[in-house]
Amino acid sequence: MPEPAPDEEVEAIGRLGVALLDAGYAVTDVSRVAKAVARSNSAEFTVGALPTGVFVDDGDRTRVLVSTGTSFTFEQVGVVGKLAAEAERGMPWPQLQAGLDHLYTMRPRYPLWLSLLGSGLISGGIAVVLGNPWWAVGLDAALGILVGYILTVAGRYPRIAAVLPFFLALVIALLVGLTASLAGIAEVPFYAISAPLVMLIPGAAVTNALIEVSAGDVVSGGGRLVSGLTIWAMLAAGTVAGVGILGGRLDDTAVVLGTGGGPALAAVDPLFAWPAVALLAIGVGVFLSATIPVTLVITATLLLAYAGTLVLTPLLGAGFAAAVTAAVLLLALRLLERGWPSLPAIVTFRPVFWLLVPGSLGLIAVSSLGSDGSEHMIWTTASTVLGLVIGVQVGAVASEAFRSGPGHNGERG
Repeated sequence: MPEPAPDEEVEAIGRLGVALLDAGYAVTDVSRVAKAVARSNSAEFTVGALPTGVFVDDGDRTRVLVSTGTSFTFEQVGVVGKLAAEAERGMPWPQLQAGLDHLYTMRPRYPLWLSLLGSGLISGGIAVVLGNPWWAVGLDAALGILVGYILTVAGRYPRIAAVLPFFLALVIALLVGLTASLAGIAEVPFYAISAPLVMLIPGAAVTNALIEVSAGDVVSGGGRLVSGLTIWAMLAAGTVAGVGILGGRLDDTAVVLGTGGGPALAAVDPLFAWPAVALLAIGVGVFLSATIPVTLVITATLLLAYAGTLVLTPLLGAGFAAAVTAAVLLLALRLLERGWPSLPAIVTFRPVFWLLVPGSLGLIAVSSLGSDGSEHMIWTTASTVLGLVIGVQVGAVASEAFRSGPGHNGERG
């Protein structure tokens, strides 16, 4: 029977596992990293993880460390990845504890006003990529700042944050509809409503839930799936409620206000999508407090992802195009992470979901159930999510030929 491990070793392993959970890593990755760290320090632990906590058994007793529920910035996630990589190589326990202490005291690297500007760039950039008219792009950028501020303030209160999807969707639908009515615009693209909500749409969460289920983590994956679908339903309910209050109706990918006899404004020229993707990436880096190197990698990744969808979708369809693009990008980002752990793929790949997972399409599909065209929208969403699941799994398996890193088993954004 192995000797019981010192309390400081158990605490360090458990705290590292909790930090990985708070950073968004999957439970399979958390267990694998914790076991690797224990082996590198000649400690014999049995480590297990659930989405809310880590179990450490040293042969004498089992101790549980519960996740703090902290929402990490991208910079903090990078620090977690670097700590985990160094711990796997045998970092002394006191040094690991000191690194974890520093991690939880880190503050956002950008001031609030700049962070909110980043949230506006995210919303405006997505609005351009989705083909909204210019009036909607400008409005969405402003509404993105509002959503970013509410998320920043309300995120400190878990009970309020839980109901935010419904109320934010309701408010955004009302503001977009009222603005269009005042301007005499009777037909509003649904994307004008969904763009400011993109940071709330759980496309990545649902995709990663399916990945965890397929990897055998039924409890974790099932819980994440229910959570993601619940958020999607709340967003759809808030949007439908807002449209209903305005007396409008859903028609395929548009919201028709009144009789629908107003002017139909042209969408933004597709050429503007390229700089919009770059601005979107910069907005992600600023709003989520990423370092400059991480922001540069995110920018290159999103541009490549957008190029991949443009080239491959006409040839392979949305599902296969998403699969190929995700597999290639994830493999490349995993290799990059091997050399530079401060550039974790869990961060650099996560914004790709906003382009590859049609989260906005999924919101439209759920909101317009029963209306004309909803079947096609649901199929497009489902096939793309399935393609991403396959592509991410392929990219993760391919990366296993190389040295392990904190996210070795696959992206779990």
